[in-house]
Amino acid sequence: MNQPRRRLASMFLGLAASVLTISGLLISGSASAQAQPYPNRPVRIIVAYPPGGITDIVARLVAQRLTDSLKQPFVVENKAGSNGMIGSELAVRSAPDGYTILFGTNSLASNPYLYAKLPYDAAKDLAPIAPSANAPYFMAISADLPIKTVKEFIAYAKARPGQLNYATAGAGSAPHLAAELFSLETGIKMTGVPYGGTAPGALDVAAGRVQLIFVGIPVLQPLVQAGKIRLLGVADTKRSPVMPEMPTIAESGLPGFEAGAWLGFFAPAGTPRDIRVKLAAEISTIMQTKDMQDRLAGMGAGPMWGTVDQFETYFREEGARFAKVIKAANVKMN
Repeated sequence: MNQPRRRLASMFLGLAASVLTISGLLISGSASAQAQPYPNRPVRIIVAYPPGGITDIVARLVAQRLTDSLKQPFVVENKAGSNGMIGSELAVRSAPDGYTILFGTNSLASNPYLYAKLPYDAAKDLAPIAPSANAPYFMAISADLPIKTVKEFIAYAKARPGQLNYATAGAGSAPHLAAELFSLETGIKMTGVPYGGTAPGALDVAAGRVQLIFVGIPVLQPLVQAGKIRLLGVADTKRSPVMPEMPTIAESGLPGFEAGAWLGFFAPAGTPRDIRVKLAAEISTIMQTKDMQDRLAGMGAGPMWGTVDQFETYFREEGARFAKVIKAANVKMN
C-alpha cells in the first residue's frame, strides 16, 4: 500500500474508533439516565378543584414535603371543573410514568354511579397510590329545633315524614349523599334543597329555613359560636380531635356511619407499581408527622395513610358504598 493510502486507512480507522467510543458513551449515558432512581425530574400534581379549598391546601402541604424528601420539585396545578372530572381526565390521559399524578377526592368513587357517561373509567384508568386525609362531616341542625341528640332528631323526623328539609351543595355532592345515606340507614324521609355551595346552605339552616346539613366543621364553627346552629354528632368512626366532646353518629345508634370528604393520590393506569409503592411510603410517612396532623386538625380533618394495596381495597369499597346510596336515592346527573 502506498503512503497516501496508508494515511487514509489510518485516518478511517481512527475516525471509526472515535465514533464507536462516542456511541458507547451515548449508550452508557442513556442506560445510566434510565437507571436513575425515581424521581429524577419535576413531578406534576393535578388538583381537580380550585385553589384555596381543603383539597388544594392539603395537596400543597404534601407536595412541599415530597419535594423536600425526594429532592425533586412536586408542582401543584389546579384544573377545576365538572365535579373534578376535568382534572381527572387530564391525569388519565397523561403518560403513566410517575411524573403526572392526581390528587382527588371521593367524587372519583361516586361519579361513575352519578353520571350516565364519563370521559374515563376511574376504576380502570386510574391506579390508587395512597390516601392522605379525611374531613368528616358534622351533623348540624337549626338551634331553634327542640333537639339535642341524633336519636331525638331521628324520632322527630319519623314523626314528620317528608316535612323536614336538608341543605346540600348541589345534587350529587358529598353533603347530598351524606344526607341520603343518613335517610337510608334511619328510614326517615326528608327533602333535599340544593345550594351553590355549603356556606349558603349552612346559613339557611342557621336561619331556620332548612333543618339539617352535613358539612365540615370550618363552615359551621362561626355559626355554632354564634348560637345559630347546634351540632349533634360527627360522621366518623372515631371522635374528632377538633371537638373530642362531640359523640360520633355511630355512638348514637348508627354503627359504622361515615360521611365526609377523603383525599388521596392516584396515577394513570399503567404507572409502574414500584413508583406507586415508593410514593405511598413517602406520603404515609408525611401524614404521620405531628406537624401535618396539627395542620389538618386546624381544618377539621385528620390524616389517612396506607399501602397501595390498602388504598386499592378502600377505593373499591367506597365505590360499592356510593353505588348503594345513589341507587336507593335515585340520584341522577346529566
